[in-house]
Amino acid sequence: MGASIDWTLKAVRGLISIRANAIAPDTFDPDTLKEIIHECVCDVAEQLGEAGSQEYLATQDLTMVSDIATISTYRIDQILAIRSSTSGIECFEKGTKEFERERSREQIVSGSKTVIWTRQGASIEFSKGSTVTYGTLKMIFKRFPTKASAETDTLDVPDKWVPLVIAKAEAKLYEMMNMLPPQTVSDRISAGTDRIRAINREEKQSAKGVK
Repeated sequence: MGASIDWTLKAVRGLISIRANAIAPDTFDPDTLKEIIHECVCDVAEQLGEAGSQEYLATQDLTMVSDIATISTYRIDQILAIRSSTSGIECFEKGTKEFERERSREQIVSGSKTVIWTRQGASIEFSKGSTVTYGTLKMIFKRFPTKASAETDTLDVPDKWVPLVIAKAEAKLYEMMNMLPPQTVSDRISAGTDRIRAINREEKQSAKGVK
């Protein structure tokens, strides 16, 4: 989920470079424009997440080594849950200090039907009772968008939100030159933001209809 089908870095950067040259000729190099585009993709992804969109939700089976799973390759923004394939086992996130306290408690060591975990930077540390089997641990998380690097890479944002990315990038060009963006640019950003907010309203209405 998330990736554009039609919009490559080359196409979007080409559009934005036209605006950049109109604002300040020979000021914004291609690498700067690439960074601006990615920053705006991340802005849109954050807005989508706040509105309840699942565009950037992902799952990953974790590989355990001595009660530790390495997660450095998954571009994790936020871990939402970890679930075990073992029936009856519940997994709970703990803060570092609470994790250390609880894993030393006798009821955890002696076989509670509980797995506890805490994130430590690029890894997750787990603890369980002596009779508990981890099973397959599946991590559900919100991911950061992948950065488009090559000219042919597509932006990691659905096509329908690319116009909002472009409008945000144009506004950022003006801001970097200490200029106010034209009203037309602000209006495009407002329209895109309103569409994202509508996602949340539609989901709430849908949830009411299910009840």
